[in-house]
Amino acid sequence: EKEYTDSCKQVKQQIAQIECQPDSEFKERVEQVKNEQLPTKEVLVLLEKMLAADEIAQQQLQLEHKQLQSEMQVLATRIAQGQQRKQSEQLLHQLTLEKAKNEQDLLAAKQRYQQASEKGKEIEPLAEKIALIQHQLADYSECDRLKQYIQTLEKRIEKMQAQLVDKTTEQQILQTQSVSAKQEYTDLQQAGEEKLKLEAEQKTITTTLETLRTLQRSLQELHKLDTEYRSKVLDYQKKQQVADVQAQQYQQMNRAYLDAQAGILAQQLQPDVACPVCGSKSHPKPAQITLEAPSEQQLKESEQKYQTYNRQMNEASAEAGRYRGAVLEKSTALQQQAEPLFGQIDLKTFQQPLLIRGRQVAQQLKECQEKIAVQTKRMQRKQQLEQQIQQQEQQAEVLQAEIARINEALAGDKTALATSQQQTHQFAQKLAYPNEAQAKAAQAEFSQQKKQIEAELAQAEQVCAEVKEKATVLATKITQLEKTIAQLPDEDVQQQQAKSAMLEQQDTAILQQEKMLHARFAKHDQIRKTILNKLDESTRLEQRLQLIKSLSQTANGSLSGKERIMLETYVQMTYFDRIIRRANKRLLVMTNGQYELKRSTQAEDNRNKSGLELDVVDHYNGTERSVKTLSGGESFKASLSLALGLSDEIQSSAGGIRLETMFVDEGFGSLDEESLAQAIKALSDLTDGNRLVGIISHVSELKNRIEKQVIVTKEKSGGSRITIVT
Repeated sequence: EKEYTDSCKQVKQQIAQIECQPDSEFKERVEQVKNEQLPTKEVLVLLEKMLAADEIAQQQLQLEHKQLQSEMQVLATRIAQGQQRKQSEQLLHQLTLEKAKNEQDLLAAKQRYQQASEKGKEIEPLAEKIALIQHQLADYSECDRLKQYIQTLEKRIEKMQAQLVDKTTEQQILQTQSVSAKQEYTDLQQAGEEKLKLEAEQKTITTTLETLRTLQRSLQELHKLDTEYRSKVLDYQKKQQVADVQAQQYQQMNRAYLDAQAGILAQQLQPDVACPVCGSKSHPKPAQITLEAPSEQQLKESEQKYQTYNRQMNEASAEAGRYRGAVLEKSTALQQQAEPLFGQIDLKTFQQPLLIRGRQVAQQLKECQEKIAVQTKRMQRKQQLEQQIQQQEQQAEVLQAEIARINEALAGDKTALATSQQQTHQFAQKLAYPNEAQAKAAQAEFSQQKKQIEAELAQAEQVCAEVKEKATVLATKITQLEKTIAQLPDEDVQQQQAKSAMLEQQDTAILQQEKMLHARFAKHDQIRKTILNKLDESTRLEQRLQLIKSLSQTANGSLSGKERIMLETYVQMTYFDRIIRRANKRLLVMTNGQYELKRSTQAEDNRNKSGLELDVVDHYNGTERSVKTLSGGESFKASLSLALGLSDEIQSSAGGIRLETMFVDEGFGSLDEESLAQAIKALSDLTDGNRLVGIISHVSELKNRIEKQVIVTKEKSGGSRITIVT
């Protein structure tokens, strides 16, 4: 239905988009279409006519556009020729001015070339100076090298003299340190033997200290065992007292119970009938029952408590005995361990001497370890000195060799310094400049002057040639422009441009109108196609809607004048009828054939949903009424019957599922004695098929009717107690 409505709405939307000019012949018809005064098929006919008219108008506009384009092309050619003639005349005037200026430039270029030629006579003397310096560059380089070498030798000689002083001082200091180290090494010769003696002593002290620590742990364990033993003894004494009290209570209760038995037997005595105890037929003074006598159950409970407390007492006694044995065993072992160090000891006062002896041994161990540490450091120092002495001897040999090497190198450098100074003096007498850098600077300056003069001469010659060439080019261009101007017509360019602009405006208006017509044509054509498609779609949807709407109303129970039964309810009604048939087998038994359930086929109001209401048939008076009229007990029977019917139906149709257990919670209190018996009979029949039925109830009459019971009794002290009766 929504798709059909949407399709119709889309057709209306398409019709609303139809456009029409105010002066169009179709204006009145378009208004009728938009006001829905014409059928949809007439709209399609109108669109066809409008499309045909727009197509003819587009063709006419295209023809006018072509004619204007042809006229504009002719005008463009004439405007281009006029502009070309005007540009050529302007260029000819400019070239004439340039020709006059070029003649002046040519005169100046010739004068500049003459001046550069006079200055060019200096080039040859400069070249000779440059060649001379170039020839002596090797001597300059060698002289500079000798000067640098002299500086290097002077620095090196100064450095070696300082090194010689340092090495000599270092040699003297090393000799002093070596003598001191050898003396200290001699004093430390016995350090290793002392350390071995102290380590043996440390091992003995450590063994003694470990033994004392073991004795300390054993003594602590003995004290802990003794404390636990005393705790177990106290626990035993407490449980003994409780057991004695309970035994006394049980004996008193047993005596009272036995005394009460005589009173119970005396109540059964009859005149001239022998007593079952003494055999006498006369009973002058029968015993009486006392109110304080306990019951047999109370006596049993008292006996159980007595046995429990007595068992707890025996367990506590055994536990205390076990701890006593552990204490004795630990004491004997501790005395045996302590005897080598302390002889015979008293365990009660052994803690104090054990602590004193432990502190003493620990102090001895500490002092021994400190002595070992001292000897260890002396041994380490001895090893360091041994390495140090060896290194000092090696350093002394190295220093002696370095001093000899420095003296030899110093003598060679002094000889080389004298030779180099003499060679440098010889070079200085024959060279014009102090060093190579200044010579090269002078050479570079001469080269720069020579290049500048050559460049000025070449530039003057080039400028002169360029000016001559430009004069030739200008003459050629002027001749060509004069010929071109003579061939072009003399047109009024502004007048032709104004005419072309007017034609262009006309063409733009035509193109705009054609574009608008094309857009409207495309839009109306699309509207026509859409309306055609939507008309076919609406027809198809309308036919399907008529069919589906009827089916929907039937399945949803919304047909006017019919019962409002949902499809889901309709399916449930079928299963409900099966359950009712099975439930009636139970209900007829429970009500002695009076009542039978029936699904109601008449709704109270056709506007409301229906289909799962229940009525009851009363076979005693032949009436049919709602189940709401049943009493409380009758409603319980009906509910129980439906539950059993549902169980039977599930078991019958669920593919192998068996409902073997069910519970009925309360509900029996509303039944009279006869109804109760009928309900119990129906439930008992279920147990014949290996089913278990549990009834939860407070009704006392059920206790006599049900053999197997689970009785829950609330305790005053909290919680509850369960008793099973079979």
